Amino acid sequence: MSNRVQKKILETENYYNVINGYKDLFLDHAAPTETYKPGAEFTEIVALYEFDRELRFIFLKRLLKIENQIKSIIAYKFSETYKHDNYLKLVNFDSHNNNNKRLKDIMGVISTFQRAISDQSGKHNSVTHYVTEYGYVPLWVLVNVLTFGNISKFYGVLKHQDRQAVAREFGIADNVFFSYLKLLSIFRNICAHDERLYNSNLGSLEIVSGPIHARLAISRLSNGKYSHGTNDLFALLICLKEFLPNRKKGEFAETIRQIDKEVEKL
Repeated sequence: MSNRVQKKILETENYYNVINGYKDLFLDHAAPTETYKPGAEFTEIVALYEFDRELRFIFLKRLLKIENQIKSIIAYKFSETYKHDNYLKLVNFDSHNNNNKRLKDIMGVISTFQRAISDQSGKHNSVTHYVTEYGYVPLWVLVNVLTFGNISKFYGVLKHQDRQAVAREFGIADNVFFSYLKLLSIFRNICAHDERLYNSNLGSLEIVSGPIHARLAISRLSNGKYSHGTNDLFALLICLKEFLPNRKKGEFAETIRQIDKEVEKL
């Protein structure tokens, strides 16, 4: 690759995004100063960058679909119990006998919902219509202008039986479902904002391990935790397996085929 081509790539793709984002695999970390391993090529860094971009496209497409599905079911199950305009009432949430932290979390969710209605009035057609015509916005409309993170927090402050009702729609225990929600929302933002994905690790934010981890025979660390599949890209793939159709020609199988294709290309 000529210097001219390299310069053009860095101009169009941004130096920071390409080099600073993907150089780590090619550095000699034993060297006292930043030194590349012998034989490391600029084209290899670019290839890794392009591979990661394609991964984001693959995952984001599925994450947006899952996000819409989760929003719809949460809105439906909550409205079925409390009607579609009662999501601002404290009594409809799990207040834990006036526990201060819990009350703060609930009020934070209610404030977020109120702010979303205010911000989107006059901008979002459906929100504007319901505010002007009826004086309220049904939850099934409001969820369309809420982030995945907003919905995750909303689910977290629902009453236990309401969380269970939602999780049952997916055949997942409510504590497992909640852990999936938090991880999905963060990875959704990583993909949407062009952040590095392939080696992402969310630290202490982990999904609850289950039968899939056991069936895959993932190794365990000295503390008993799984070495992979709880807070990384593998964990995201496990979440997708729970939510996407898993037939031979289903969307999860197609996701795997597309990932395999990009790995081979890399």
